[in-house]
Amino acid sequence: MALKKNLALMAVSTGSRLASGLIAFSMLARQLGPESFGTLMLWLSIAVLLALITNYGLTPYVLREIGASPAQAETLVNEGFTGKLLLLGPVVVVSMGVVAAMNPDMSLV
Repeated sequence: MALKKNLALMAVSTGSRLASGLIAFSMLARQLGPESFGTLMLWLSIAVLLALITNYGLTPYVLREIGASPAQAETLVNEGFTGKLLLLGPVVVVSMGVVAAMNPDMSLV
């Protein structure tokens, strides 16, 4: 019974997340217009790619290691978080440099 309940809750949460994203992007597209919305989507895509760099596969690694040795869970989570912070630093510095060098109209987006 718990499996069916969990599947139903997962379906509802996934459906509501997808529906809210669709509504939000539809409203943004209408409000911003084609050019501004395209610029926003370009930078959103770049942000998603940069998030891949900062993640660097640490989440699956930490989860796998916690499953292998649950007693060391706190240490493993701390190491994973530290690794993400170390990867985040250079990404933030480069991002701020790009924003500073951009056209002022584009940096608002």
